Amino acid sequence: GLENTALPAFHNNNNQAEHSDVYVYAYSSMDEINQHLQRLLQGKHFEASGMRVTIEDLKAYASDDALHVLMKTSGSIEGDLIVFGMPVFDAVRQSIWVENFDFQINSNSALLNSGDMLLHDMIRDSVRAVLFFGMDTLIQKLPFVIEQAIGKGKKIGNRMGVDVQNLYVHECDIYLKQQSIHFNIHTPVSYTHLRAHETVLD
Repeated sequence: GLENTALPAFHNNNNQAEHSDVYVYAYSSMDEINQHLQRLLQGKHFEASGMRVTIEDLKAYASDDALHVLMKTSGSIEGDLIVFGMPVFDAVRQSIWVENFDFQINSNSALLNSGDMLLHDMIRDSVRAVLFFGMDTLIQKLPFVIEQAIGKGKKIGNRMGVDVQNLYVHECDIYLKQQSIHFNIHTPVSYTHLRAHETVLD
């Protein structure tokens, strides 16, 4: 779920555009992440070079320095596979990415011994894509969250118009906890104080 911190005070400037820094705190529980993973990947089949592997079950968990996904597979390769990496924010792409995402050496011997790197890459990239999309929606929700927060805080006679259409996130610090992932997001916002007849955010 997303939560917002208190927004900095706004000051009247005769309807001219002003700017303020906004800090948003967000988190995603491991339960939410696992529901997302299981909905999209549990039971999924991967086929390459005559081999077929099915993800029977999977679960994400965090350590201090990495996000791990444990998969139980059946078919041509049966057993446990673990992929891991670190979620990071890419300011250029304005998105969250799972960096250095790959199989743990002690967990992928069966997959590597199969000699099929295509199958290896297909499974790894599919898991990373699902993790990436799930976390990246936090960034996509920011305009709505900021508009709602400011809308709740506006007062009669102190109306504001907020431009969040071209939102640019400066920083997003990511912290891993055992049961959740936490995000501290910093973004500038442009705003104006509106006259009575102008449109405001609700």
